[in-house]
Amino acid sequence: MGSTPLFAGDEINTIVLNSTRSEIEQNFDCGHEIIHLSKHREENGGIFRCFEEAQNSFLEWEANEGSAQLIVPYQDFIPRFVHAAFVSPTCDTFMVPELLATYYHVSPRVVEIRMDSLSYEIDQYRCGVPVEKLELLSRRQQQKRGIRASCYSAKCAFSLDWDSAIG
Repeated sequence: MGSTPLFAGDEINTIVLNSTRSEIEQNFDCGHEIIHLSKHREENGGIFRCFEEAQNSFLEWEANEGSAQLIVPYQDFIPRFVHAAFVSPTCDTFMVPELLATYYHVSPRVVEIRMDSLSYEIDQYRCGVPVEKLELLSRRQQQKRGIRASCYSAKCAFSLDWDSAIG
């Protein structure tokens, strides 16, 4: 996998996408670089090469999370996921990541990562908390509080019993 450079300029910014990556990978890559532009402009002299060895892991995590929120916003994703996985009688649980990946124009892996990173919030929503009232916690904050969220990607992959998905 080659680098996807970003050059933050005074008047013109340039994002170079790797043509060997698929359109859906480029979609996520572009979102990732947009987050670098908006949040990390002053870092690295305004130049980012996201697939190089020497990079700031926090900045890369933040750009990945920001791209995910930009393209697959939790406010839309959580209700859509819950409907596909728990409400829709025609949706096979194996197909939920594929179905949502097609909808958001991302890879199934992005959907699986989103399912995992939002599992605590999905649990809350399934328990009746409205999306606008969800408590958003990082994995570290959840660990500090002793919260064990469901693993929805495993439940989809192995078609586990959805009725025991919370708790």
